[in-house]
Amino acid sequence: MSFFSRFWLAYIVFFKILFDGFYAKRINNLHPPKALSDAVVDADTQAELENKLGKDERRIHELEAELKAVKADASSAADARGDGALWLLGLLQKDGRFIDFLQQDIAGFDDAEVGGAARVIHDGCKQSLQKHVDLEPIRTEEEGGKVTLEEGYDAQAVKLTGNVSGKAPFTGTLRHKGWKASRVELPALLAEHDPKVLAQAEVEL
Repeated sequence: MSFFSRFWLAYIVFFKILFDGFYAKRINNLHPPKALSDAVVDADTQAELENKLGKDERRIHELEAELKAVKADASSAADARGDGALWLLGLLQKDGRFIDFLQQDIAGFDDAEVGGAARVIHDGCKQSLQKHVDLEPIRTEEEGGKVTLEEGYDAQAVKLTGNVSGKAPFTGTLRHKGWKASRVELPALLAEHDPKVLAQAEVEL
C-alpha cells in the first residue's frame, strides 16, 4: 500500500476504534493480547464489520483517485504557464537578444557602449512584446499626482507603500501607474518543440 493509503487507513481506523465498540472488538481479535487470545466475534458482527471496512476501503480508493486527478490538473496548468513564460522569453531573445544582454558581463563596458546596446535591445524586445501582448496602465492618473483609493479598491492591482494604517479611503501619491495585460497571444507550441530551448546554439559550417 502507498503511504497515502496507509495514512488514511490509520486515520480512519483510529477514530472507528475510539467510537465503535464492535469495530474495536474486531481489531482486538485480529491482534489480541495474550490474555484474550481466545476471544471470538460472532458471525453477524464479523459480517457487519467487514461490510463497514469494505466501504471505508472503497472511500479510500475514491479519495486517492480524486487526489491524483487534482494533482494532474494542477501539474498540467503549471506546465502550461511555465511553457508560455519560456516561449515569450524565447521570443524576446529572438527579436531583441534579451537573454544575451542579461547574461553579458557589462562591468567592462563604458556607459555609452551599454546605452547603445540597450537601445537596440529595447527596440527589438518592444516590437516582440507588442506583437503578442497588449499592455494597459492600471491607473490613468499622472505619476506624482494625488489619488484617493475608496473602500473596496482592488488590493491585487494597487499596492500601498509608506505609512500604511487605518482603513480606506486612502489618499496618497501615485508613484507608478502599474501595468496589466489586456491581450496575450502566443504562437501555438508544436509537439516536437522543447520550450526550455530558449535560443538554439549556432554552428557555422
